[in-house]
Amino acid sequence: MSNILKLILCFFTLPFFAEGQNYLKGKMPNFPDQLVYLFSYEGYQSMVVDSARTNGRGEVVFKYEAPYQHGFLRLLVSQGNSPENSVYLDIAVEDSAVFFSEGKLITTSFSAGKLNIAFYDLSHTLSKLRDQRYALEEAMVVFEEDKSFFRRLNKQWKKNRKMTDEAYQGFYSKIGDSPFSGLIRAMEQWEPKEPELEEPSREDFWAGKSFDDPVLLRWNMISQKTLQYFSLYAKENLSYDEAMRGYRLFVSRTIEPLEKNTPLKENTLEFLVDGFTQMGIEEILDYIDERYFSDGLCGDENESLQQKLEAIRALKPGNRAPDLVWDGPNLQDIKSKYTLVIFFSPECPHCVEHFPDWVNTAGKYDSNVLQVVAISLDEGIEKLSPPDSWFVGVSEPTADAFKIRSTPNFILLDNQQKIVARMRDMDELKKHVVL
Repeated sequence: MSNILKLILCFFTLPFFAEGQNYLKGKMPNFPDQLVYLFSYEGYQSMVVDSARTNGRGEVVFKYEAPYQHGFLRLLVSQGNSPENSVYLDIAVEDSAVFFSEGKLITTSFSAGKLNIAFYDLSHTLSKLRDQRYALEEAMVVFEEDKSFFRRLNKQWKKNRKMTDEAYQGFYSKIGDSPFSGLIRAMEQWEPKEPELEEPSREDFWAGKSFDDPVLLRWNMISQKTLQYFSLYAKENLSYDEAMRGYRLFVSRTIEPLEKNTPLKENTLEFLVDGFTQMGIEEILDYIDERYFSDGLCGDENESLQQKLEAIRALKPGNRAPDLVWDGPNLQDIKSKYTLVIFFSPECPHCVEHFPDWVNTAGKYDSNVLQVVAISLDEGIEKLSPPDSWFVGVSEPTADAFKIRSTPNFILLDNQQKIVARMRDMDELKKHVVL
């Protein structure tokens, strides 16, 4: 049985553990003396909640806090440095029941009650039906003009959809009134009612979807669908102003259906904040902050999102810039009318390509008008040959102080070290520098 991972899991809370702590015990005979990680999924995020090493018999015990008592967990055994060599098992936890889903590259064998077996069977059945449905939809697009054949394909699609409904109903009849059924019903609502032969339009993307069920917070489908919706805006060749109008509309239409589900709304807003931060689109970050958080929606209890919002607000025009953390001059020692802080990296292809243009643009201003401070996130600055008139250095701590997550970034300051503008490129200098 060398190719079989035998896994037996028990889930319960022991009274002698700290209050709110959970206990997950497993036996993995094929993986003695191996480090195993336990991941939890909250919305689109995943995080390690515990790690433990199996003993010589493959036995392992995890102890973790109560916030992870419900939802989806993943057990991962890393074998070598390549992700392809890792094996994992996904489980869904609801109160004292543990449900299994087949893992990658392995076959699972376990002793389970009717609840476990029902979920396992449902997962396999739905996977096969979805693969068949996707193939039918692709064929229906190709043969749409062949009316006779198209009707036969459509008939097969409807048969497939009926079998999908029967699979869900069979699951509910097996488990009865289980707490886990709510999660499955939330999952069921995303099954298409008609063949999906083309991408939905922006106007009706969320039509017919319900977001009220709180269990959706434990499911990453919302973030996946949000990314799909975003692609409808991002794939077009738009001007900057057109793109900003589109992204604002995208954010509004994404959040609108979530108004009755505050936890999911905040989770999705955090997902959007992370995405637009990585893209460096400050205008949309400001829009999200002003529209959805000016009324105090995000309280101190949402520490992660609160920190991200504070980072956005810290670099708004009019705020005092953070101090530079390096061996070069302090901002208050620079006597020019304006200071341009450039964050770049010699490992950033865009930075390398446009660095000469930045030098030429900045060179149009006298040193008493504009002083450039160029902060690199990586070594190798000399490859770009920065001018002697610039203050240049490597300083990740300064990038952290300015909440920089991507390069390049341009921040223009006045002689009081206050932020004048956070610019997309050097061409915006002429809009903000008053001679």
